[in-house]
Amino acid sequence: MNPSHHFHHTLKTFDAGDGKTAYFYSLPALGEHIARLPVSIRIVLESVLRNCDGQKITAEHVHQLAHWRANAERTDEIPFVVARVVLQDFTGVPLLADLASMRNTAESQGHDPKIIEPLVPVDLVVDHSVVVDKYGTTNALRQNMEIEFTRNRERYQFLKWGMQAFNTFKVVPPGIGIVHQVNLEYLFRGVHYKNGVYYPDTLVGTDSHTTMINAVGVVGWGVGGIEAEAAMLDQPVYLLTPDVVGVELSGRLMEGVTATDLVLTVTEALRHAKVVGKFIEFYGEGTASLSVTDRATIANMAPEYGATMGFFPIDDKTVDYMVKTGRTDAEVAAFKAYYQAQNMYGVPLAGDIDYSETIQLNLLDIVPSLAGPKRPQDRIALNDMKTQFNQLLTQTDENGFNKEVGAEDLHFEISGDTRPLKHGDVVLAAITSCTNTSNPSVMLAAGLLAKKAVERGLHVAPHIKTSLAPGSRVVAEYLQKSGLQNYLDKLGFNLVGFGCTTCIGNSGELSPEITEAIIKNDAIVAAVLSGNRNFEARIHPNIKANFLASPPLVVAFALAGRANIDLTSEPLGLDPTGAPVYLKDLWPSSSEIEAVLPFAYDPAVFRELYSDFAKNLDLWQQVPAPTGQVYSWPKSTYIARPPFFDQFKMGIDDIKGISNARALLVLGDSVTTDHISPAGSFKATTPAGQWLQAQGVEPKDFNSYGSRRGNHDVMIRGTFANVRIKNLMLPPNPDGSLLEGGYTLHTREVTADAPSARKEMPSGNFSNVDVTTPNPHSNIDGSKPDQHYTVSVNEQTTVFDAANQYIESNTPTIVFAGEEYGTGSSRDWAAKGTSLLGVKAVIAKSFERIHRSNLVGMGVLPLQFKNGDSAQSLGIVGDETFDILGVDNTLTAQNDLTLVIHRKDGTSSHVAVKNRIDTPIEVDYYRHGGILPFVLRQILGNDVPTEVSTPISHPIITTTHKEKNRMSASQNNANKPQGQWAKWLGAGVAALLVALLFRGCDDWSKTVEAPQPAPVTINKTEVPVAPVGARAMMLTGANVNGQFTLNGEVPTDAIKAQIDAELKKVFGEGNYVNNLTVAADVKPAGWLAKLTGLFDFFKLPGAEVTFNGDAVTLSGTANSLKDKLQAFLGADYKISNLDVAATAQTATQNSMEALTNLPADAAGKDILEAMSLQIINFSSGSTAIPASNQAVLKKAAELLKDKKDFKFEIGGHADNVGKPETNLALSGKRAEAVRAFLINNGVAAAMLTAKGYGDTLPIADNTTETGRLKNRRIEYKTP
Repeated sequence: MNPSHHFHHTLKTFDAGDGKTAYFYSLPALGEHIARLPVSIRIVLESVLRNCDGQKITAEHVHQLAHWRANAERTDEIPFVVARVVLQDFTGVPLLADLASMRNTAESQGHDPKIIEPLVPVDLVVDHSVVVDKYGTTNALRQNMEIEFTRNRERYQFLKWGMQAFNTFKVVPPGIGIVHQVNLEYLFRGVHYKNGVYYPDTLVGTDSHTTMINAVGVVGWGVGGIEAEAAMLDQPVYLLTPDVVGVELSGRLMEGVTATDLVLTVTEALRHAKVVGKFIEFYGEGTASLSVTDRATIANMAPEYGATMGFFPIDDKTVDYMVKTGRTDAEVAAFKAYYQAQNMYGVPLAGDIDYSETIQLNLLDIVPSLAGPKRPQDRIALNDMKTQFNQLLTQTDENGFNKEVGAEDLHFEISGDTRPLKHGDVVLAAITSCTNTSNPSVMLAAGLLAKKAVERGLHVAPHIKTSLAPGSRVVAEYLQKSGLQNYLDKLGFNLVGFGCTTCIGNSGELSPEITEAIIKNDAIVAAVLSGNRNFEARIHPNIKANFLASPPLVVAFALAGRANIDLTSEPLGLDPTGAPVYLKDLWPSSSEIEAVLPFAYDPAVFRELYSDFAKNLDLWQQVPAPTGQVYSWPKSTYIARPPFFDQFKMGIDDIKGISNARALLVLGDSVTTDHISPAGSFKATTPAGQWLQAQGVEPKDFNSYGSRRGNHDVMIRGTFANVRIKNLMLPPNPDGSLLEGGYTLHTREVTADAPSARKEMPSGNFSNVDVTTPNPHSNIDGSKPDQHYTVSVNEQTTVFDAANQYIESNTPTIVFAGEEYGTGSSRDWAAKGTSLLGVKAVIAKSFERIHRSNLVGMGVLPLQFKNGDSAQSLGIVGDETFDILGVDNTLTAQNDLTLVIHRKDGTSSHVAVKNRIDTPIEVDYYRHGGILPFVLRQILGNDVPTEVSTPISHPIITTTHKEKNRMSASQNNANKPQGQWAKWLGAGVAALLVALLFRGCDDWSKTVEAPQPAPVTINKTEVPVAPVGARAMMLTGANVNGQFTLNGEVPTDAIKAQIDAELKKVFGEGNYVNNLTVAADVKPAGWLAKLTGLFDFFKLPGAEVTFNGDAVTLSGTANSLKDKLQAFLGADYKISNLDVAATAQTATQNSMEALTNLPADAAGKDILEAMSLQIINFSSGSTAIPASNQAVLKKAAELLKDKKDFKFEIGGHADNVGKPETNLALSGKRAEAVRAFLINNGVAAAMLTAKGYGDTLPIADNTTETGRLKNRRIEYKTP
C-alpha cells in the first residue's frame, strides 16, 4: 500500500472471508459511471489504477480508461500491467533463448547478467512436443513419451537450465496437459495478493488460445513471445483502448447440441462481424445458463473469430467451478468477495452495460455442425456435409479442390488393401485440443457414443489413424473411472499423450500405403478432429480437407469412414446382422451425460494430480539440469544463440527509408501464421531439411519446425515454407491451379551487349526473361556506343534462397497480402523469420492483431492498403520495384505513407497506405529495431539519444537541457520569416505543433508527470476588457517534446497574463514558452471566453495550430481534433485543417501560371522569381524530384535554354533529421538532381552550378513535421 499513490482515496477494504479484512483499489470509488463500463474494461482499469506510478502509468491513463465511451475514437494508449505470464514450449523455448542471449549481451556490456530477470510469475507448460507416432494400443502413451524425450532432450535440458537460472520461471513438465487446460484447472487461483492489496488475476500468454481463461473472468489474451518477454521484464502491455462488442446469448441449447456446435456458430458469426482487435463480452440469460466449461470452449476460440478476448463475467457458476476443481476454501471466498466488493459479480443482462455494439444469438438456433475444410469460420451444418463436400471437391476458388465433376465416385487402389481409397474418405480422426477436452460434457458424450457403437458391433476401419490426447490427466482419470475409456479403446481411440498433438500438427505419419495412395492420386482425403484450427497443411501435409467437430462427432465420422456423408439421414455403419445404424441411435441424451458427469468433478482428484508435477515422471527426472546464470550455448541443432542482439549498441540509428525494394511474395487472403511459419514436419528436400542434413541430422530425426524454434538457422529456412502456401507471383500450373509451396521469383538485372547478356543468364527455372531496347547513351569519350541491353531474369527458387540473394545485394523486400494476414497462432517466429529474411515491410488489406504486433516487435513495418486497394487491383505481379515514402524519423502512429510502384514499362504510380504501427510506444519499438532491443536498452539503464527530432512519448526517451536549448534556438529562428518562407507566409500558410503528454522536467535528465489542475470555468464576463482594435489577433503555438511555445500578439497585458496562467496549469512550470507581445491595435478574439480547457485539446506530438481571429487552422497530428474542437468552441468559430500537400500543389500551380505569363524574352531573374514560387517537397532522405514538380522545371527550361549568358546557383537544403554531414551530402544531391533535370531539358550546363547547404539555413521550425517539410527545398540565386 502506498499512501502517496495518486488515487490513494480509492484504497478500500473488504471482507475476504473468515472475517479477514483486506485492501483493494475500489473501482466504484472512481464514480457511479463505472458501473456502465464493460466488465472486461473495468478489470483492465483496475490494473491501470493500482499501478499508477506517475511515470509509465499516469493519472491521465486512469482518467482516459475510466471515461471509456462505447463509440469514441480509439486514440488513447493504455499501459496494462499483467499479474502473470503463461507459456507453452514451442514459443517458450525461443523466448528463453532470447532471455539467455540478453544475459550474454548484458554481461558483455559490463552488467550483472542477473539484471535480466522476469519480475512477474512465469509458468511454462510443455505441451506442444508430443507427436502421435504410436496409436491404437494400450501402451501408445508411454511409447510416444519415450520418443518425445529422446527427440527433445536438448530442449528439455535447456528448460531445466532456465528453471535454475531465473527465479520466477517455472516449468510444468511433459505429460501433464495442455497449457490452457492446466491454466483453467490449476494455475488460475482466483485473485492475487501483494503488498497488502488484493487484485484480479490477469495475464498474457504466448499462445493465441490463452483466451480460454476468459471463461472464469480473467482478462488475458495471446501475444507473441517477444511481447511476453517485455511483459515479463516489467514492460506494460500497451494497447489502444478497445471497442467492446457485447454478445447477448438468449435461450438454451437444444437436446443433442454441444458447446462445440455453439462455438463454431459463434466463430462464423463474429468473423463475419469483423471483430478483429476488439474485446468480446458475453452477457444475457443464455450466457448465464452455460457451464464454465462451455464458456471455456467459446472463449478458447476467440482467435478464430478474430477478437482479442471472448470474456465471460464472474458469477455463481464460476465460483462453483473453483470448488469442484479443488481450489482452497480461502481462495474461493476471497475470489467471490473481491468481485462482489467491486460490483462485478454476476452476468449482466440486456441494458446493464454500454457496449460499442451488440450482437444477439439465440441458443435455440444452434444446430450440430462442423467447420472446414480449410478455415475454422467456415461452418457446415451436419446435414449439409455431403452436399457441401462434393461441391467443394469441384470448386475452383481458394476454398475448393479443383477436381472434375463426378470425382467423388473415383476409386484409388491402396497397396495391400482390398478396400479402395476415395475422395472424402476419413484417414485421421483425433479427439484432441483443450478447446474440447476441457469440457467433460462433450468428452463423456464421446465415450457414451463409443459405448453404444461397440455394443452395436461397429468398428473403425483399420486404415484410419485414431487418437485421444486430452488436455489434462484429469480427463483420463474420469474416463477410466466412468468405464468409458474401455469403449474408446475398442474403437482405436487409445490415449496417446497429454498435449496438443494433432491440433497443432503433431499428428505423426499416416501408414506408408495410405500416404502413397494420397500422393499418387492427389486424393482429397479428410481429417476430423476436435481441435480449433484446420488451416492448410497444419494438421498433416498430405490431408487437404480438415474438419473441426465435437468429440462425439469425431467418433461418429471415424465410424462412418467418410466426410461426404449426411449423418442425419444416412447410416454410419451396419451392425453384424446387416441392420443400418444411424447417428441418432448412438447419440447420448443429456440425462445420460448428466449421470456420468460427477466423475469429472472430484476436487480430490484435481488436488492430487496437480500436487506434484514430477511425481511418476521418470523420463523428466532423468533429464540433466545444466547450471549457471549465463548459458554457454553448446553446439546443438535445437538450441542456438539467437542473432537479434549481435549488433546491439546503446544508441539507436535514424529510421532508414525503404527504396528500390522488390516483392518477395504476393499472397492472397487468409494467409495464416501456419503459412508463414509452419509448425509441423518437413521433408529432406526443403531448405531446413538440407541444412539439418549438412549438420549430420538424418531425416528421421528432423522432428518438427515447432520443436526447432530454438534454432534460428532452421526457422529462417522454414519461413514461408508451408507446402500449401500460394505465391501469386508464380506462373500457374498447366491446369490453371496455383503452384503451392515455399517458392518465389528472384529478379536480377544484367546489362551487357546482347550475346554477353544472354551468357549472363543462369541455368535454372525461369518465369521470363525480358530484353530491353539498346542503351542510347554515348560513350564518355564521344565514340559510338556498343549496343547494350538490360536483361531482367526472373528465376524461380525457394523463398529462402531468393531472400538471401536480395540480402547479399542490399535489396530490401516487401511481402504483399490480402485480408486477414497473420490469422491463427501467436507464433512470433512468423515475424522473426520474416525479419531475418530481410523483409522491411508487409503490405496487406488487413491484419490479425497478434501478428501485426509481432511484426512491429521485430522491426518490420506493417502497412495497410486504403480505399479498397489491393495488390491485385493495383496490378502488382512481382516484377516491379517499390519505394515507400515517409519512412523516416517523422514516422508517427497510424500516419499515411506513400507506396511508389515502378513498373517495367517505365511508368510509376503513387498509392496511399496506412501505417499500422498503431501506438506511440510501437513507434518507439520500431525506431529501436524491435521491442527486445528497446527493453534491453531500458534495463541496461541508458537513456536513448534523441538527436532526431521525432517526439517520443515514453519515459525511456528523454530530452537533455542542451537539446532543449537547441530546440528553443530553432524555434526562435523559425519566428523570422526569410526567403521562400516569407512568400509562403504571405500566401497565408502557417501552422504549429500542439501536443502535450503531461510531463515536466524539474531535472533535465528526468521525465516526470506534471500536476493535474482542477477544472476552472471562465465566463465571458471574466475576459479582461480590451480596446477594439483593427487587426485580428493571430497566435501560433507548438509543443515540441513536451514544451509548448506560443507566439503572436494580444491586445493587453491582462489577456497575456490570463493565457500564461492557463498555459502554466496545463503544461506545468518550465514546460512552456510564452512569446506573446502586446499591441493595442489588435482586436481580442472571441475564443478567449472559452480559454479554460482549450489547450488541453492539443496533446499529441506533431500537432500544429494557428489562431487567426476566430478562425482556427489545425495541421500535423492535430488534424484529427477538428470535430472535437468544433464541438468545444461552438458553431460560431471556423475550424479547418491545413493540407500541406494541397498548399504545395497550389504553390506549384502559381509558379506554372507565373512562368506561362512570362514573355519569351523574359529576363533570367524574372524566370527565377517565378520558379521560386514552387515548393519542391522532397521526401525525407530522398533526392527524387516529385512528378508534380517536374512540369514547372520543364517550363522554366524552355525559357532559360536560350539565355546562355545568364548564370545562377541551385541551392539544396535539408531538414535537421540525421547527422549534419549526411544532410550536407543529401542537400547537394538534391541540388544536383535539379541541375541534371534542367540540363536534360535543354539548359546549358555552363549556366548552372549546384551547391548543398545541409541543414544550416532553415526557413521553418525543424521540430515540427511541416517545418521539416518546408526545409527540404530548392532555392535559386544569382552570383
